Amino acid sequence: MRQIGVIGCGSWPITIANLIAKNGFNVLVWCHRSEIADDINLNSSQSKVFPELVLADNVRASTKLEDVVSLSDGLIYGVPSLYFKYIEQISSFYKAETPFLVLSKGLINCKETPFFSEYVKLHLNKVNLAVLSGPNLASEIINELPAATVVAAEDNKTSMFFQEKIHSNRFRVYNSNDLVGVELAGILKNIIAIAAGALDGLELGMNAKAALVTRGLAEIIRFCTFFKGKVNTMYGLAGIGDLLVTSSSKNSRNWNVGYFLAKGDKLDLILDRLGAVAEGIYTVKIVYQLSKKYNIDMPICNGVFEFVHNGAPAEKIYNDLMNRQMKNEN
Repeated sequence: MRQIGVIGCGSWPITIANLIAKNGFNVLVWCHRSEIADDINLNSSQSKVFPELVLADNVRASTKLEDVVSLSDGLIYGVPSLYFKYIEQISSFYKAETPFLVLSKGLINCKETPFFSEYVKLHLNKVNLAVLSGPNLASEIINELPAATVVAAEDNKTSMFFQEKIHSNRFRVYNSNDLVGVELAGILKNIIAIAAGALDGLELGMNAKAALVTRGLAEIIRFCTFFKGKVNTMYGLAGIGDLLVTSSSKNSRNWNVGYFLAKGDKLDLILDRLGAVAEGIYTVKIVYQLSKKYNIDMPICNGVFEFVHNGAPAEKIYNDLMNRQMKNEN
């Protein structure tokens, strides 16, 4: 029986690990804390994220990154992109051409490149890289509610490797060769979700919500196609699909950030309550910088940057958006 290594033990990597295990593969999860590894190995549980869940018997855990990387036939990276330096540690044990799937959805603050996939390619020898993105709330998928997603890689062999491991009758997995588009769509939607949460916090109504999400999609398309992503991807699961669920669900971390900031809560308090990383907070800084550098028109994303990092009131951001110069929709 082949083994898949999962790097990270938060709600999303644990969900993917459990899906793969139910498909009959052994899964070894790397945990950064021994008590979490013990919980998985002794109790078949990751009670920090899913207190009621019993994991499949063939999900095991280790705190030794070397074991997870070197003993696995395929690797899945589920650590938030904020901690991208783990890739350098992985490189010491990585076997060339091992399939490597990224679940993280964020840009990185790195001189080499802002794109996580590019960073992985720079540091892992001859990596067969894929990314996964879609309208995927872990809390629903772990409870076997139906959902779908996309695995993208530059070669079909790599995308199909992970497609076959993860796909089930409750979780439909499509494949794609648009790695850039799937990666960036999943990243950008987190910023729009913060804006959507703030709009809901201000109780501005469904008309405004629909307009925001639609114009947010236009910004996602503009940004992704500038970096050679495909337009069709933005109209699929990784684009509009992920955008819709993340901008409307109270289980979305990024939506919660926007909502409670608009209600007047402090960011530190919100993040403590969430107990997890909301990638859009960090990504929006880099998107703001790139939009200025390359002259990409991103008014909503730039407004979120001002709202989250410079303390601009949400009401002012929305007023400024509504009072921009009139223009053609396209």
